[in-house]
Amino acid sequence: MITIRATAQNIAQYQRLLASEWGKKFPEEVLTLLWALVSGARLRRESMVGLLDPRTAPFDLEAFQRVVDRISQAAAFIPIAGLGVRPSRYSPPRRLSNAVRVANRLSCYLTLSAHCSLAGDREFLADIQALAFQAAVHFVLPEIRIKHPAEHAILLHAGALFAVGYAARDQAHFAYMLSAIHGYLGHDEQRLRALLASFRFTSPRDHSYLTKAQEYWSEYLDASSSELMVCTSWPPV
Repeated sequence: MITIRATAQNIAQYQRLLASEWGKKFPEEVLTLLWALVSGARLRRESMVGLLDPRTAPFDLEAFQRVVDRISQAAAFIPIAGLGVRPSRYSPPRRLSNAVRVANRLSCYLTLSAHCSLAGDREFLADIQALAFQAAVHFVLPEIRIKHPAEHAILLHAGALFAVGYAARDQAHFAYMLSAIHGYLGHDEQRLRALLASFRFTSPRDHSYLTKAQEYWSEYLDASSSELMVCTSWPPV
């Protein structure tokens, strides 16, 4: 079991990342913060350290194969078109580049609850995992898409699983993450549907209400009028 205990320093770092202008170092900064949270739990399994420590720990490929197996099994139940072939047997490149290491560790963190029990400040962990999701979609997936298709498939499905985890408890956030996935995949109609659903599920009292409204309408205005009829239904998959 990993018991999460967020410190004042962790919270301050999270707020800094949330408010900063994200750049190429953003994924590694998120991984550093995630490791600061879980390392405080005194991990007993060396394989977990090898999967999660973003510093110099050797990457445990045998343990990662178990992660890939679970992602593949769970991904069979994801009703999102266009995700591509589910990951299966993982054959790493001869030399693990930094981009591959970052991608694989993000996959582990995004599906962490499937690999070990979590307790403590789980909601705070989920907030940082949401940053990891954004880091994957906006930085890591585009970087590895061509040269590393296996790691790309693993991370894409891990991100989709993380999004689906919100479907029952926070439909607005689920739909917003789904819009990011569809946007990355170039599915414009599905992205607009998901953005609209996210806006509809958001309370007018929520701090993100106006932001979501602006994002949806700005993208809608760039689309043809016929797409409006397409983009008024749910679910957006």
